[in-house]
Amino acid sequence: MEVGERIQSIMKKRGYTQSQLAEAAKISQSGISTIISGASSPSAVTLKAIAMALNCSVAELFGENGVSFIPVVRASVPILGNIACSPQTIPDMNPDGYADLPEGVHADFALRCNGDSMQPMFEDGDLVLIRKQPEVENGQVAAIGINGETTLKHVYKQTGSLLLLANNAKYTPIQTKPNDDIVIYGLAVGYVRMW
Repeated sequence: MEVGERIQSIMKKRGYTQSQLAEAAKISQSGISTIISGASSPSAVTLKAIAMALNCSVAELFGENGVSFIPVVRASVPILGNIACSPQTIPDMNPDGYADLPEGVHADFALRCNGDSMQPMFEDGDLVLIRKQPEVENGQVAAIGINGETTLKHVYKQTGSLLLLANNAKYTPIQTKPNDDIVIYGLAVGYVRMW
């Protein structure tokens, strides 16, 4: 299902017409119509406005409302530092401990979550398990470096850029630029909840 179809589906569940959504999101009705029909792709700012008007997260507009991760209980990988659930510096590559892994889960390292942008999927203090890989599929959660800062977000590929979405609706999507220095450190494959 495309973004426009998901917006239309959520509108129906909320009992919104296109004109009501346009008014609530402060977007023209023709703009809403072209997004729903798939004739245009909404910008990060427009997605945020629509999500707020529909009382949902931007990730839900992409169908990311029920991704499940494996809670971790055994084996171990090095904890390489912290990752913001908003941009911060590149993770320190010197381990400051080890995170347990369950049998059958492949991860190469763990990063400690700071912040609330990926709640409720990941909580502040969780250890997110990362499998090193340079590419991820649309909608997957990845540890990403942008111009020397790292963040944990849902990744969506667009022509010449990436759209990075938080789970928490109060955070604005991050739209990368073609000249940004982007590194995908790896895919989030699980977590260890520390409390």
